[in-house]
Amino acid sequence: MVGGKKVEKMPPLHEHLKSAKTDFLYFSQTICPYCVRAARTLEANGLSFTEVNLDNYDGLRQEVVRVTGHRTVPVVFDIRGDKPIFVGGSDHLLEYLCEFSAIPLTAILSSSIWFRLTIWPFSCSSLVTGHPASSKISACSRACSIGTR
Repeated sequence: MVGGKKVEKMPPLHEHLKSAKTDFLYFSQTICPYCVRAARTLEANGLSFTEVNLDNYDGLRQEVVRVTGHRTVPVVFDIRGDKPIFVGGSDHLLEYLCEFSAIPLTAILSSSIWFRLTIWPFSCSSLVTGHPASSKISACSRACSIGTR
């Protein structure tokens, strides 16, 4: 027990990747607005996912960091193909969905679910032009040959 909470024996990272029967797998923690953002982005775009809360597995966070080098949550993997692809965090997920899928960025960014249930209190146009991440999003929008509202 850790802090009065039962913590399960850690299944190895590869076991989680192998056992998930969804499009994406992501590792989260209990209080994490970026994890909520990743989940809502996937939901809004019709992609299934499995969430593994690192708070429930002793030692799993250290293994995830060791394998991926990614120290924050969420840690997102695309598991649709033969081999899992490490995507990164929630910002990386947006870029990934734009670059490597048929989902246009405007569909990702304009989803009412995405905006209402994430940490971004901006409209689509203000996000692209006024947010610190706007250069990445604008570049992604240009790469996808789509405009913003």
